[in-house]
Amino acid sequence: MVNRFVTAIYCDDVREEVGNKRSFIGVYSGQLLVPSAPVVLPKLCVIVIIHTPRDRPLTKCVIRILRDGDTLFEMPLEPRLLEEAQNKLKAESFPSDLEWPSIVLHAVAQFSPFAITGECKLRIRVQTEDEELKGPALRVRVAAPINITLNSPPSA
Repeated sequence: MVNRFVTAIYCDDVREEVGNKRSFIGVYSGQLLVPSAPVVLPKLCVIVIIHTPRDRPLTKCVIRILRDGDTLFEMPLEPRLLEEAQNKLKAESFPSDLEWPSIVLHAVAQFSPFAITGECKLRIRVQTEDEELKGPALRVRVAAPINITLNSPPSA
């Protein structure tokens, strides 16, 4: 049995392409490193991807993106949209070897600009009708300063 789970992509930009495709520009892998703080990024995008088994559709879904303990973004998905996603899958006929075991929902949050005042962690939480799902986090780190000492050349 497939369980519910949440994945995410953190990146600098999301672009809609021809053919109903998306390009993710500047994808972060676990951490975002800035040279100093405070700093303002022109944009930060978070793509939240929710998987739920076909036989266990979501009836409630609230997506939250947190910076440490503070809510930066909250998006409740309307029950009508959740039902439409389930009905669309029921109406599709897939060959038996291509059966989709889960319903997949995507949400894109864009923060523009995105201010960084210091080190922090971005977290994703998805509240369903009976559980809270945790998505992958992004650690925001400030680079350690580099101390360079210049020595004078030896005198002759």
